[in-house]
Amino acid sequence: MKNFTKIIAALSLSLIASHSFAASPAENAYDAEMSKMQKLSETELFLEDNFADQASVELPGIHCVQEEKSSTEVEGATSGVTTHRVAYKGFTCTYTN
Repeated sequence: MKNFTKIIAALSLSLIASHSFAASPAENAYDAEMSKMQKLSETELFLEDNFADQASVELPGIHCVQEEKSSTEVEGATSGVTTHRVAYKGFTCTYTN
């Protein structure tokens, strides 16, 4: 009888946990979109490091062109922190599929 009670309790807890931690379709779509953006960012950085001499690069399912981009750089200063924008040539990629 004690084992039966333990089994019922374990099944109840696993059922509650599965409903509590189940991802909704919106969360799955968000995770998939963030994964795509991460892959594109990694591709852009790779191309900037290895193909800076090319104006565009075609990869399977991805089209990348080099264009002017900017980034924010932060420097320490005596009175606090200084930030400024730095322009550079970098790749911007989009999915073609």
